[in-house]
Amino acid sequence: MTTRKRLLVFLSLLFLLTACSNNETNGDSGSSEAGDSATFSRESAAPERAQDHKMEGESKEAASPNQAKLIYQSQVDLETKNYDQFYEDLQKEIKKYKARIVNINLHKGNEGNRKGNLTIRVPQEHFQNFMDGIGSYSSEIISKQTSAQDVTEQYVDYKSRLEAKKKVEQRLLSFLDGAKKTDDLVAISKDLERVQEEMESLQGKMNYLNDQSEYSTVNLSFIETKVVVPAVNNRDLNTWEKTKQAFNSSINGLTSLFSAVTVFLLGYSPILLIIAALAVVIWFIVRRKRQHPS
Repeated sequence: MTTRKRLLVFLSLLFLLTACSNNETNGDSGSSEAGDSATFSRESAAPERAQDHKMEGESKEAASPNQAKLIYQSQVDLETKNYDQFYEDLQKEIKKYKARIVNINLHKGNEGNRKGNLTIRVPQEHFQNFMDGIGSYSSEIISKQTSAQDVTEQYVDYKSRLEAKKKVEQRLLSFLDGAKKTDDLVAISKDLERVQEEMESLQGKMNYLNDQSEYSTVNLSFIETKVVVPAVNNRDLNTWEKTKQAFNSSINGLTSLFSAVTVFLLGYSPILLIIAALAVVIWFIVRRKRQHPS
């Protein structure tokens, strides 16, 4: 009896040990499989994220300097000893850098020296070289100011809105082709006209920004500092002719005065007679009162 009990206990312990070892094996294999699957998911997701970052980097690089639109404006105040030489040298620089003058204002001062301002449009790629060369053909630069305005975001906004309007235009055109009722045709035509006007407005704004960014604006204000000596006047002074002109002018003035007085006396004679009569009566009354105070 004791031997049989010992055998049963031994078999039970052996069975329990076998079951525990199987559970540990299954748990290890399950955890290893889960770890393998997690590792695979991380490894498979990593290249995708790397590709996304790469595409983002490429898009940022593509949208950076080449698409940037900057509007440069400069104001330069300078002095020159000889305006003619200054303008000749300026024309050479303008031709060299393919620039153009869009506005010129020139006038002479009280002493005969010339001053004014010029507005010049310079291609942006030559803007800095043009600005650096101004000092070589001017006597002195009084002041120089340059400003830059970044309109890239504004231009991109106009462009995206224009592309959206083009898509709307295509849809309206397709609706217009399929419309059969008169009311539908009128309504679609009005919407199409409005969209096309907005497209033209956006395109005009884009063209303006393109022109302003492709050509920089330079405003030159100059003054000529050389002393202008007036030449001796050798022309005939026409003294006798000027004397006759003054004499005739005085005669004409006297004639005009006499004519005006005659017209006044004769034209207003009725009124003048009444005024004269009243004046005589008043004078007579005043005189009598003085003679007979009582």
